[in-house]
Amino acid sequence: MNVPIVNPTTRKNIRKLLWDAIAELSDIDYQVATWGKMDNPHFTFVEFAESYFDCISDGVDDAVRHGMLSESESNTLRPMDDALRNYKTPGDDDYDIESILNDLAWKKVVSISFECREKLKLLLNSDDAVELLRSIKSVSELRSSRNSD
Repeated sequence: MNVPIVNPTTRKNIRKLLWDAIAELSDIDYQVATWGKMDNPHFTFVEFAESYFDCISDGVDDAVRHGMLSESESNTLRPMDDALRNYKTPGDDDYDIESILNDLAWKKVVSISFECREKLKLLLNSDDAVELLRSIKSVSELRSSRNSD
């Protein structure tokens, strides 16, 4: 039996941040529209990846042990988690935005992330599903507003 090590409020807040990170990592158009083009330093490969790893730094299995993810959520996110953890930026330059966005290996990570995100939507309870959809919508709206500039 997995015993959560965080209180319900902390769990809810971390899961919300995780849904935001998944929404950002699974949308290449959003990345193209925002990375290096916003005043906020969050909009880079490094910050997007760190946002995800801040939520589940020791992997999806550890997140299950700590009560942050269910077993089915963990299994759904595992391909994304593995792809992101194994991704190496071109030339080991985590700040070369153009090279990363044009990297076929990065595009594969984004594609895997998108597939996992779509599967995750079907698993979540109504409150978490609403939060994930809200994250996806806010990513989409920001991307649209950046594209119209």
